[in-house]
Amino acid sequence: MNSTRLQLNILGIFHLFNGIITGLMIPFVISVYTKDVAGITQSAHPFASYANLQAVTPILKVWLGLLCLFCVGNIFSGIYLFLRRRRGFSFGMAVVNLLAPPFGSVVAIFTILALRRPATCALYQDKL
Repeated sequence: MNSTRLQLNILGIFHLFNGIITGLMIPFVISVYTKDVAGITQSAHPFASYANLQAVTPILKVWLGLLCLFCVGNIFSGIYLFLRRRRGFSFGMAVVNLLAPPFGSVVAIFTILALRRPATCALYQDKL
């Protein structure tokens, strides 16, 4: 049981780390897209920057939405792994992390393997 608790704590740290790193990427994505728009809009037309911004905005919204999902989801998953609560949420977040190679995929595989073991299920049953 102690090794299972230790593994869940380590996985919780990795989920928190993954969430924090993803959260730090949000300003980077915003700056890259705004620099792209500024670089594209070297035209003499006064509304060229607005038109280019409208073209980039849906892509930016999708990227920011995915980054927020990964960021907030991983942070909550790490907290839930520490507290041994909401096993289903952590399992679902591990499945979502499969889409974030290489670090997210490795963490996801180990999380899925750890959460499916009977000893881990027993730890989560005690918290009900």
